[in-house]
Amino acid sequence: MKKVALLIPQSREYDRGLLNGIARYSRIHGPWATYMRLPDYQAGHPGIMNHLKQLNPDGFIVRVPFFGKIEQILSFNKPVIVTDIKKPVPDLHSIEPDCKLPAQLAADYFWAKGHTRFGFVGFAKSYWCKQRGYYLEQAVAARNQSLSQYYSTLEQDYLLETEQKKLIRWLAGLPKPIAIMTTNCDMARHVLEACRIACIAVPEEVSVLGIDNDPLICSLSIPTLSSIAYNFEKTGYEAAWILDQLMAGTRLPIQKIMMQPTHIITRESTDRSFIDDGDISKALTFIREHSKTIVQVDDVADAVGVSRRLLERKFHTLLDRSIYSEIIRVRMNRAARMLSETTLPISKIAAEFGYSEERYFTRCFKSVMRTSPSNYRKRFVNTA
Repeated sequence: MKKVALLIPQSREYDRGLLNGIARYSRIHGPWATYMRLPDYQAGHPGIMNHLKQLNPDGFIVRVPFFGKIEQILSFNKPVIVTDIKKPVPDLHSIEPDCKLPAQLAADYFWAKGHTRFGFVGFAKSYWCKQRGYYLEQAVAARNQSLSQYYSTLEQDYLLETEQKKLIRWLAGLPKPIAIMTTNCDMARHVLEACRIACIAVPEEVSVLGIDNDPLICSLSIPTLSSIAYNFEKTGYEAAWILDQLMAGTRLPIQKIMMQPTHIITRESTDRSFIDDGDISKALTFIREHSKTIVQVDDVADAVGVSRRLLERKFHTLLDRSIYSEIIRVRMNRAARMLSETTLPISKIAAEFGYSEERYFTRCFKSVMRTSPSNYRKRFVNTA
């Protein structure tokens, strides 16, 4: 039986998701005998290396810098997969977050709600934070908008209170309303707390979107926090598969296992539209409420009570898209959630959206998601 050391904390959704994926792989293709990293309150226990030497693992999956120096693990001369929360690891098999796609998702999401002002909050010493800020800046620049950015010089989330006054001053000086994406859910909580202290209304003045969708943090936040979800379990499963190949002696080029977002979960912190037009707001509400029904452009215009021509002109002026493209966008985003969150056959999902033939559904899905439903599911859903 292979022995694997999992030096990963268990306090966040990201970590638990990875471990669940690894456990799933072990159940199907193992089992593995695993050594789990000690709980966070014992992380500095000097006996960890002694335990590892006694165990003599066949492989490691390690999150740094929580464990310590990676050189200690490399000294075992065994296969290692690393995930680093601050920077890339160029010379080792590693797990890395996709920073471009969540920025694009956030920009599209906020733009669809009528936002024209955008902000980002992250940690200055994290490469991944800066990448998320950079790609969000690119995404909003494509809409001829600018991005206000705030970077904490501190390294740990829980110490941010020491510069809370600075964050409050930055938030108070922003033009309102504004939509802010943060680098993770922990940072989003600090932004929400700063808004509460400064009497800045959320989401009326500031909409806040986190990343990682940690359910506990999101539900404990006031107001509850909207967030971009990842399929961490799939990433853990893929990491376990690669480690298994390495432990079997397979020579592989350096592998970069990409964590990719699946969708945005809306909660109270972003649950408001900022389209300053009653007809557009009514139309968007109607489209959203009928997203599983095939509706025509005339149906939307009738529901709003205006001419199709007038409503179409407003859509192009205020949203830079047609009514039809908005109908398809909303429907296919909902279909994408079903693909990522259920195991329903694609033909069944197509039927639920009113498509009698799967090929018509596939054509609409590809027009929005730039990939087929089957490829989308392979990309975001756990490997069997």
